[in-house]
Amino acid sequence: MAAPTGSGTRRLLDAAHKHGLKVLVGLWMRHGQPGMEGDDTFDYTRDTAGMKQQREATLTQVRNLKDHPAVLAWGRASTSTAAASTCCPLSWRRPA
Repeated sequence: MAAPTGSGTRRLLDAAHKHGLKVLVGLWMRHGQPGMEGDDTFDYTRDTAGMKQQREATLTQVRNLKDHPAVLAWGRASTSTAAASTCCPLSWRRPA
């Protein structure tokens, strides 16, 4: 089972643990590409303040959930859309 972090993550982890399941927890990352999520300013190669903020947000997510018995591993959320958008921009989008 995979789950991104969010307001319901702990509840989801509790339910998974109750049923003997382990979860790959997704750590949400800013896209760092113009136009993604309405954020036209963030760039992983130039925005050092933004990178620091992203690092701290990610570490906070891990610290808050790291001891939960249902956590199997961590994964970087948005990886597939970020990778797809750089190699083949339309491959990950749903048809209109």
